[in-house]
Amino acid sequence: MPLFSVVICSYNRAQFIVATLDSLRAQEFTDCEVILVDDGSTDNTLELVRQYPEVKIFTQKNKGPGVARNVGVSKAAGRYIAFLDSDDLWFPWTLSTFAEAISKHGEPDLVSAQLELFWEDAELDKVKREPLTTAVFPDYYASSRNRFFVGACMMTIRKEVFEAAGGFTEKRIYAEDCDLALRFGLVNGFVQISKPVTLGYRQHQTNASRNHALIFAGIMNLVDSERAGVYPGGSVRELDRWRLVTLHVRPFAVECLAKAGVRWRGWSLYFKTLGWHLWMRRWKFVIGFPVLALWRLFRKSHQA
Repeated sequence: MPLFSVVICSYNRAQFIVATLDSLRAQEFTDCEVILVDDGSTDNTLELVRQYPEVKIFTQKNKGPGVARNVGVSKAAGRYIAFLDSDDLWFPWTLSTFAEAISKHGEPDLVSAQLELFWEDAELDKVKREPLTTAVFPDYYASSRNRFFVGACMMTIRKEVFEAAGGFTEKRIYAEDCDLALRFGLVNGFVQISKPVTLGYRQHQTNASRNHALIFAGIMNLVDSERAGVYPGGSVRELDRWRLVTLHVRPFAVECLAKAGVRWRGWSLYFKTLGWHLWMRRWKFVIGFPVLALWRLFRKSHQA
């Protein structure tokens, strides 16, 4: 049984997949298997992936990244699942850093990567290896004041914990990884890597995070799931959950005010979470959001 199963889902990633797989091939830590689930690509992604015999390839009709990642985990034999997106890059020390963090901190259930945003591969040349520095918590909810974002491509999670949480939602929404992280709230140990940088997070025009409708659907799913009692911890941990959910609500709601035709999305999120924000005394958002909305309307009327 390998320590890690690296799970990648791909969809029309011919432009980036070679660089991603090359970064995997360069890992100094080799106690791992690599599983790639192609989500119905129509370009030559699969042709390129087949040039890497060490990669176990599975294919499916296009069903979305949540389904693809779940399939990948179902095929995995490793103790820990490490997710890597098909347009991102790892550094040669990435898996060895995960292994060091796991060993050093008593085999926690969840470890989160440290990322560096980039547009061009050469921008990552400045990233250097550094001694391991971590922030350690008894569970993920305990980190809620630190505002850590744990995205899919940042997660390294025990396989049995992933399965017990039900895996990724299969809805076609954005923030499906945030939803899963919230269902990981009571894991036995959460470690956030501070140094070194372990993930190059590629920016490009086809990033899923640029689809405004899917972002809204995903964040609304977080809010509705919390209101419905989907996430663990009951009333004892609700404040931790509110901090984590509203971490995604506030910037998106404010962003909506600047976009004609979608301001209603911002107001929907504002009113649905107003009680939480009042309880947490987030006065800057409670007062500032309507003031900003009025100021934008005033400015627009004077520009007309």
